[in-house]
Amino acid sequence: VIDAVFPTAGTKTIPLATLRDSTIWQLRSQRVAKGDGEARLALGQWAEERDLLGEALLEYRQAAKTEASAAKATVRISVIEAEFAMNMVERGQRYLLAERPGAAKQYFETVLERYSNQPAAELARRGLAQVTEEIAAFKAAKKVRLLKRGRAAWEAQVTQVARHLDKAARYEQVAVHGARSVRTTSRLKKAIQHLRSAWALVQDLGNPPGSVSPDPKELLHQ
Repeated sequence: VIDAVFPTAGTKTIPLATLRDSTIWQLRSQRVAKGDGEARLALGQWAEERDLLGEALLEYRQAAKTEASAAKATVRISVIEAEFAMNMVERGQRYLLAERPGAAKQYFETVLERYSNQPAAELARRGLAQVTEEIAAFKAAKKVRLLKRGRAAWEAQVTQVARHLDKAARYEQVAVHGARSVRTTSRLKKAIQHLRSAWALVQDLGNPPGSVSPDPKELLHQ
């Protein structure tokens, strides 16, 4: 019975004051006949007064299946769903402010999926559009960072090529102008080693990131 002061629990009785509202709702809901729309409506109102909105919504949806209670139940369903939708939009907006567009997107999409007929749906659409813009901006910024990082690495490798070429040229110059000796031969070998190192780096280079510059192998001809 909905108004029972001591709802039964098996063979024992429990003082009503010791139970949580959600537990009381569960006990009372189990006792209501399936087709008793008025009882479902009353229990839904009881739950709503105690901010058990999820439980109230369940009761109102059951009450809406009966002709006598359908009109009142439908009104209360709309009110609760509007509150749910607005709460989700507000959560999504908080995530946007916290620069977490991915989390915000989930809330906005849920509102549009479940409560598309509620006023908050328009706010969800705007929030989703903002999320799309922020995600696009994030991806663009990430692409720029990667491009800068890639260009920096490319330029560092070009610098290494230039150093190997410079050392090869110096060893070659000393060897050419010096008398033929073991030392001269050693310098020519070092020049060749630097040229090979430069060539290996050039083969691995490719064009600069984000550029259509000529093949960097031309560096060896400069």
